[in-house]
Amino acid sequence: MLVYVLSVFSFLILGLSSAEEVDLSLKTCDSKSYNFSACVKDNLESVLPQLIKGIPQYDVPPIDPFFLEYQKIAFNSNNIHGEIIFVNLSVTGLAKVKFLDVTPQFLDDEIFKIEIDSHVPELDMKTIVKINSSLNVFKILSESPVHVVANDIRGKADFIGHVINDTWVLDHIRIYPTIEKFKISANNLIEDNKELNDLVISFMNEYWPMFYRDALPYLSDAIEGELIAMINKFLSHFSFSKSFI
Repeated sequence: MLVYVLSVFSFLILGLSSAEEVDLSLKTCDSKSYNFSACVKDNLESVLPQLIKGIPQYDVPPIDPFFLEYQKIAFNSNNIHGEIIFVNLSVTGLAKVKFLDVTPQFLDDEIFKIEIDSHVPELDMKTIVKINSSLNVFKILSESPVHVVANDIRGKADFIGHVINDTWVLDHIRIYPTIEKFKISANNLIEDNKELNDLVISFMNEYWPMFYRDALPYLSDAIEGELIAMINKFLSHFSFSKSFI
């Protein structure tokens, strides 16, 4: 979910600095100034309280708790094969995000990039999972409530796009989050078999880094298109030059 949050921050900083309907007291950042990065970072930090509550004028929901109604992802990796659907996913903890570093830069006259390095102490996620997949040696076909707690999440995100007719049009989003600690619990991944269910959960909690490495590219690919479409629709209403000079 850090993927979504970093994306929301990035496009809000660009768009809302030129918007009159929402007063966030954001600064216009001079790309030729020595403190260009610090200016953008200050804007990110100043907009955080508003984002926690949400900005309904721009259909921006609250980020804590964060809610996602539905997401389907197909996996075909070494340890995960099949389809997983997340329903009514809620995440808490995003309000404590800290921005470690922000690097905006023009790669040339038309291509602009923002890199954001951030940290979240803990994320607590609850969802209903519908799964038809093989997890390593386990074949799973079920529907179950799932609770995940992740700690010490650090995410580096790159947002790259062209500036066309004074509008920043995103082409790519690259997210590289790392997790220090991870724990999953579920009571019905293996229907009517508590012992096997507990064995699968224990196996996942023991070897979660392996599953995470396998899943990350598919998670990123699954949401990149949706994020780009959402952000570009929003940015189409605002002037790039009024955000950066």
